[in-house]
Amino acid sequence: MNTDAVISIVVCSVNQVLFESFEKNVSETIGCSYEMIRIENNKNPRGICEIYNEGLTKAAGTIICYCHEDILFETQDWGNELVTLLKVEEIGLIGVAGAVYKSKFPTSWVAVPSEYYRTNMKQMKADGTSFYSKILDEGSYSEVAVLDGCFVAGRKKVFLQHMWNQELLKGFHLYDLDICLKVRENYKLVVANNISITHFSEGNFGLDWLKASEQYHQINNGLLPVSVNKLSENEVNKLDYFGLYAFIDKLKQLRQPEIKKIKYIIKAILLFPFKRQNFMLIKNAFN
Repeated sequence: MNTDAVISIVVCSVNQVLFESFEKNVSETIGCSYEMIRIENNKNPRGICEIYNEGLTKAAGTIICYCHEDILFETQDWGNELVTLLKVEEIGLIGVAGAVYKSKFPTSWVAVPSEYYRTNMKQMKADGTSFYSKILDEGSYSEVAVLDGCFVAGRKKVFLQHMWNQELLKGFHLYDLDICLKVRENYKLVVANNISITHFSEGNFGLDWLKASEQYHQINNGLLPVSVNKLSENEVNKLDYFGLYAFIDKLKQLRQPEIKKIKYIIKAILLFPFKRQNFMLIKNAFN
């Protein structure tokens, strides 16, 4: 424990090479005092919420930054920018990617049109290509409804008030949505406009994610949807239709039972019974 640290960086680590690259990058870019808390999770792996709560108990800094080890910071002195932003008491959590709306359906946060994103990152793809996404509001931060878990930072006292949900979430999914839903009841969630990263993985939206997402959304149905701005019923329905379209395609990719696809197709059609796109939705789901 570094008692002089301003920022405690907590990493759930499974890859030595990635961690060493991340650690070197942090030392070269953060620009302020920090401590690195690496919690190895190779042998007898535990859920990420349990790991993150352990990191919270070990942290000496007044600010905690939870990071995936497959990111690199592109911004010099990003630590000082974090410190400055977190002097704003109404800000609870800071990230580098998120969305201003999250539906009540078990979709990922990215299942909205891109204009609803707020991001400042370069995303590497599995084929070796990359794309840079910079969609931000004016000023030093952009308010969002949910954040991506590759980078989540906040004051230690906020995390102590809203612990990671290790009782419900035993794996590696939905932890970011859960902490966002808790914290946003009392604070703003924001994307830092002046902190940029490169993210080297696209996330794992496989069967484990699907099972966890359906379970989580069923239990927490009353907390969703969430939005930064007040939306009309028609706007919400349009966003939910968009998300369901993507979700049904994911069910197809994961070879889910026909009855499950039909269940969500009905939910989508009920939003817009006479929408022309319904025909393509049904056709794509079963072809």
